[in-house]
Amino acid sequence: MIGSFPGAATFWTAYTGARTFLTPILGGKSDAAAGLVNGMAAGLADVAVVAVRNPFEVVKQQMQAGMHSSTVGAFKHIVKHQGVSGLYAGNSQTARRAVQPEETFVPPSLRRLYFHSFERAAVRCGPIHAV
Repeated sequence: MIGSFPGAATFWTAYTGARTFLTPILGGKSDAAAGLVNGMAAGLADVAVVAVRNPFEVVKQQMQAGMHSSTVGAFKHIVKHQGVSGLYAGNSQTARRAVQPEETFVPPSLRRLYFHSFERAAVRCGPIHAV
């Protein structure tokens, strides 16, 4: 659970911010425009998550390959020899995969549909309060 927190926090922060930014630009009052806003916001949020997760993935992969004996040592070695950009090796391919509809687990197109449906239901149901 601790490992998923940064990604989830990044996703929801980016998603909410992107929706707030895109709604007035795309005129999100109609269902079609709201669907486009929610879909674009979900795609942008996926890319933001990749930017946060990628350094940890690079370190994990190098440790699995036996290149380092500790997580901190791996981070230090990568930054020292490759710079901070070394932590983002493969980032563009990962980000591209995050927004392509061919995703095998939960396709971003279905994720966009989910978020659009969620937003429409939230408008119709009103605010949800914790009990």
